[in-house]
Amino acid sequence: IELSNVSAGILIKELIGKDKQVQLKARGESMFPAIRDGDLITIAPPNPLGQEKGDIVVCMDETSKRIFIHRIISKSKHTITTKGDFCLKSDGVRPKSSILGCVCHIKKNSNALIFFKNQTCKKMIAFLSRTNILTVTVKIINKIFTKNKIWHGHCI
Repeated sequence: IELSNVSAGILIKELIGKDKQVQLKARGESMFPAIRDGDLITIAPPNPLGQEKGDIVVCMDETSKRIFIHRIISKSKHTITTKGDFCLKSDGVRPKSSILGCVCHIKKNSNALIFFKNQTCKKMIAFLSRTNILTVTVKIINKIFTKNKIWHGHCI
C-alpha cells in the first residue's frame, strides 16, 4: 500500500500513540549514510524522558503535515533542531511535540543496524552533522568512490 506523507504521518501518530512500533521503507537520501533510500526503518514511541542530541527522530511539521526523519542536532527545554546528515541546512527550530517517534532499527541488505546506545557517540555525530563536517566529508568520499568505481552502493 502506498500512503501519502500526510496519511503516513497520521498512521504513525495513531500507532505510536498506542505504544506500538512501526516499520516503514525510507524514501530519500537526506540521512545518508545512516539511512538510505529503501532501507527498512523501525520507529518506536518517543522516550518519555525525552530525546537526546544525536537521536534520529520522526517529526511532523504542524503546518504542512509533512513527516521527515532527521537527527536532533540541538535542543532546549521545549524545542529541538533537526537536520538530515546529508543536508547542509537544518530544518529549523520546532517544538518537541512535533516528535512522533524515534528510529530504533535500520535494516539494510538483510542486516540490522542498532543505533549507538552511548550518548557520547550520539552527541559527537550530532556535532559533526550540525557543523556540516559529516555532510561535506560524506559528499567528498562519495564523489571519490563513485569516480573510481569503488562505491557499489554500500554504506561507508
